[in-house]
This record gives sequence, structure tokens and C-alpha cells, in this order.
Amino acid sequence: MEPAQRASFLHISPGKRSERTSFLVTEKTVVLEIEAGRQFTFTCSPGSERALVYGFLLSEGWIRRKEDIQNWEETETGYRVRLRRRLPGLPMRVTSGFSLPTSRIISAAAEFHTQSSLFRKTGGAHAAAIGERKGLLNFFADVSRNSAMEKAIGDAFLHEMDLGEAFLFLSCRVPQRMIHKAARAGIPVVCAVSAPTAQAVAEAKRLDICLCGFVRGEELNVYSHPWRLEE
Repeated sequence: MEPAQRASFLHISPGKRSERTSFLVTEKTVVLEIEAGRQFTFTCSPGSERALVYGFLLSEGWIRRKEDIQNWEETETGYRVRLRRRLPGLPMRVTSGFSLPTSRIISAAAEFHTQSSLFRKTGGAHAAAIGERKGLLNFFADVSRNSAMEKAIGDAFLHEMDLGEAFLFLSCRVPQRMIHKAARAGIPVVCAVSAPTAQAVAEAKRLDICLCGFVRGEELNVYSHPWRLEE
């Protein structure tokens, strides 16, 4: 399945009706089964499902290392895993002393925009990326904002990147839950094109995460721990 497919529709404007075609994002369902009867269902764009599952397990606190997955198998609808941990972990303070130049966030935003081809094509996709001081390391566009984030985190985790020396860039608003997921993954800087919620800012302050919003052009707002951004 492709991430987008062409569709026909009736376009209505003042005094005019016309037949048009455009692209729509596609979606699929992935089911993750964890022993002891736990099951999670994801709606996502097709592709990178393995990174999605790893990113979900890490950012929800089910695993901390690859070795925490004791068994992995594919099913007709997704994956079945057996884990060392019986319960997910709570979000903990990010202890990394990581900081980076503000200019890196600005340049990452420009790079992020150039890679958002699925959004420009369909208008129906979110995006997420993991970056370091040298620039973006990956980029994922997805019909689900959570799946985009989890794919980016999972891909970095699978490539054994030190997430304590990284930042997360998002195309969407930032709710409290995304800050919790970043904290569980150990990510010290979260940036977004859109706004955070008040609760997300409060949790970012508590968990020692630098949270930036409205990263557009040459400007951004820093809501917590500005010491992580260098001049």
C-alpha cells in the first residue's frame, strides 16, 4: 500500500461545480499484542511498522533496551512480543546535559519543511524527526501524529542513537502526553511548528525538557529550560 492515492471529488465554489482529482493519505491498522493479554491498536501510514512498535514500547516505558524484548513475532494483523517488564515505566526527569545552538533548531525547521512532501501532496499528514547537533537524522510523515513521533523515536533507537544527545521536531501541537513520551525516551529538547498546551509546558519544566513552539522562519518560542539553547 502506498502512503497516498489519487481520488476524484466534486469541488464546489460560489456559482461553480467541477470534478477534480487529488491525493489522499492512506491508513492501515497495526495490532501489537503483549503477553498477559495486553493489546494495542495503531492507525498509521503504511511502512516502518517495526520502528513504530519499538518507538511505542520505548516512549511508553515498556522497554529501555532492545534486550527487553525477549521474543518478537509477526502476526496477520501486526506483531506479538514478550517483554522483560510487566508494567510500563513512569516518565522520569531527563538527566542529559545536552544543549545545542538555537541556529540548529532554525535550520532543522527549514530542512523539516523541505521533507514534508506527503503533507504538501495531501494536506493530511503529520511529521516528526529526530536530530542532533549536525542536523536531522531521520524524518517520518504519517496520518497519525503519534505514529509519526513513535516511528522517528523507534528508528533512532534501532540505529542505536543516543537519544539523550538529540532533539525531537514535530509538525503538530504538543500535548502533555508527547512530553511524557519524550521523557521516557530520554529526549532533552522538543520542538514544534505549532503550540504546546499549558500542561505540556508544566511537564516539560518538571522533567527538564526544553520545549520550543511556533518554530517558523527565524523565530521560535522557548517555554522551558532555555539553558539547553546556546546563542
